Amino acid sequence: MLCLGLVDVRSPLSLAEQLKASNQGRGLELHSWSHVPTGSGLGTSSILAACLLAVIAEVMGLRLSPNSLVHCVLKAEQMLTTGLFLHREEGT
Repeated sequence: MLCLGLVDVRSPLSLAEQLKASNQGRGLELHSWSHVPTGSGLGTSSILAACLLAVIAEVMGLRLSPNSLVHCVLKAEQMLTTGLFLHREEGT
């Protein structure tokens, strides 16, 4: 959602408020699973991120070029591996 510009960590609105405003009050529930073992090195997290981002962009009416999708996936992977997704330092 951050990569697609649907939410902003600096916004005074809560996450719920931002999502409600960006999705016209409609919800979106996604389920995913894989039989590939965690840490297998097969790129499952990148593939899953690309699929989820593409679906969310489509549902939200956003046009996402293949190049933009790659950059969004890279950013998501970096956020997950560096812990920025879970622990954002103030001022970053």
